Amino acid sequence: MSAADEAGLVVWQASFDDAETLADLAVRCEADLAGGRRGGQALASEAWFGLPSLADGSSGAAWLAGWNGVVVGVAAATLGKPNPLEPAVAQLGMLWVDPEWRELGAGGELIEAVVAWAKSQGAAALDAGALPGDRPLKRLLESSGFKARLITMRTEFELGVDGI
Repeated sequence: MSAADEAGLVVWQASFDDAETLADLAVRCEADLAGGRRGGQALASEAWFGLPSLADGSSGAAWLAGWNGVVVGVAAATLGKPNPLEPAVAQLGMLWVDPEWRELGAGGELIEAVVAWAKSQGAAALDAGALPGDRPLKRLLESSGFKARLITMRTEFELGVDGI
């Protein structure tokens, strides 16, 4: 039993019964990210798109973290095999803990649940991303064994009426 378990933290794999809770967390996450350096509302919307459908486990999975009965965080991962000659790799697509509940171990416990799931699915690795300026997430990922190996940069274009 970890210190987090003793303190009232529980992590479970989400199911369809958790769809309403996942939708509520999506709203809370978007509010948290909107306007900040950590990616803004567009990124939050993209990450949450289809999250409740992950609850059936067919293309991935989602987990919830609760603290003494209050849902405080969420993680979601998918499994992909982009190259048939290489083993599958899982992708941590979302990891979010309510700001009022951070520093209590929920993020680390969610990562542990995702890692266990990825291994059970035969994944050879788990990839995760952290946005520029999100030092707490980067530290959490590093403390969980992740190593930075790629920085992705983007330039956006203004599209005309015809999309070009």
